[in-house]
Amino acid sequence: MKSNVYICKTTWEIFVSILLASDVYYSKNIKSVFVIEVAEENINYIPRLSDFCFILKVVSVKFSSNKYIKALCFLYRVKYFLPKVLGEYLKNDVRVNLFIDQGVFGQFFLKNHKDVYLYEHGNGNYCVGPYPNYKLIKKILGITEGYGRHSRVKRVYLQHPEKAPQDIRNKVIGFSIKHLYCKLCSREQQALLSFFGVKDINKSNDIIILTQPISEDGFYSEKEKIEIYKEIINSRFSHDKSRVVIKPHPRDKTDYSKYIPDVMLLPRNFPMEILNFTDVRFVKAITICSSAVYNFGYDISVDYIGTLKYPKLIKALGRLPAQYVHKDNYKKIKY
Repeated sequence: MKSNVYICKTTWEIFVSILLASDVYYSKNIKSVFVIEVAEENINYIPRLSDFCFILKVVSVKFSSNKYIKALCFLYRVKYFLPKVLGEYLKNDVRVNLFIDQGVFGQFFLKNHKDVYLYEHGNGNYCVGPYPNYKLIKKILGITEGYGRHSRVKRVYLQHPEKAPQDIRNKVIGFSIKHLYCKLCSREQQALLSFFGVKDINKSNDIIILTQPISEDGFYSEKEKIEIYKEIINSRFSHDKSRVVIKPHPRDKTDYSKYIPDVMLLPRNFPMEILNFTDVRFVKAITICSSAVYNFGYDISVDYIGTLKYPKLIKALGRLPAQYVHKDNYKKIKY
């Protein structure tokens, strides 16, 4: 391997890629290239990525966020646009690391017969079957089976390899965010926290609600989304909302402080998982179906509401049943 490339978009992907690239640099003396699909959630990070000594170059690629334009332009981007931008990374001595193999970048590499390495993106990695959502559209566009099932995906790196679907287990290797983070010296750890703008949290705020961009993705209106989260909070904490912290998904644009007073609102543009490396310890996490609830570095009770009471989510995300997991059973939480 002469060159190492990470394809990123979300703050989670950028966070993990920084840790992986640092490890590659200090163990193999190889700097990495970051290819970033520009999005509102990452726009402030892109100019600062080059400050890390282990990042050789940052290539930013901007596409329309309109889902119809994305679908219409998908094949053009795979066949004509990306070969001009990323063609040099098709060489055999370049290692390409992805988080999504069914997206436009993943399909570009796979359809050009390039071996790739896939890292955990979310709970989709633990689903059985290659097409858990948007099956018809993906088949029309000729998108290959996903989550590591393509023959050119050589390895799939998961935080919980024991929970991987049976049909990909021969490819799965475990990896630990905590282990990678602990390899950094204290100065580098602090630099990483500062990079993402992590703020102090009062220890009396011990309940965290992880939102999802259900209006931004077109499932509900913003008004409906606000009412959903109001109901979640009011039904559980009608007399003591001061304990509650809302961590918006990086793509969730709603300012909840305007609609749900007496709760603490965290910035949206950092990955929740980075809080594991602060002194903050929540006692309970509540979500509709955010995969972030699987990534706490300590035992925590989880109120997983699921999609069954939200019909508009079932079509895109599937029938996800509710589950309540006490902290003593956190490691047994179901995907």
